[in-house]
Amino acid sequence: MPGEAEFRRVFGGLLAVSGIYLTVHKETRADAILDTGSTFCVISQDIADRLGLTEDDRRGTQRNMIVGGRITLMNRYRLDSIQAGSARAYYVDLLVGDALPQFILLGMSFIAKFTTTLDLDEKRVVFRTRTSY
Repeated sequence: MPGEAEFRRVFGGLLAVSGIYLTVHKETRADAILDTGSTFCVISQDIADRLGLTEDDRRGTQRNMIVGGRITLMNRYRLDSIQAGSARAYYVDLLVGDALPQFILLGMSFIAKFTTTLDLDEKRVVFRTRTSY
């Protein structure tokens, strides 16, 4: 579902999107860092616990290269939905790992479901319906 979300700059220029809703067994809310360099969305174990994710929900493990070139194994899950502002994507894969505890890394497993545009003047990100994939 297309839509848009406001962002602010944090940590020396990273773009933070406020009020991201994640849904699987439960719904929880957290802020996110927009991360086009991340193949998957990444959440902390604390956020995974708030969602009620269990071992039965795990869809395997994923080798992942993180900042600095270190390879790590992370558990992979699929959420029912992620909502950023008024944009919502369904069945989004994500990893549970070394994310900033208070932030979600909103990676390409969400972003690529849309044609995404940053409006730096208006401080918003616009998620439009993709016409091709």
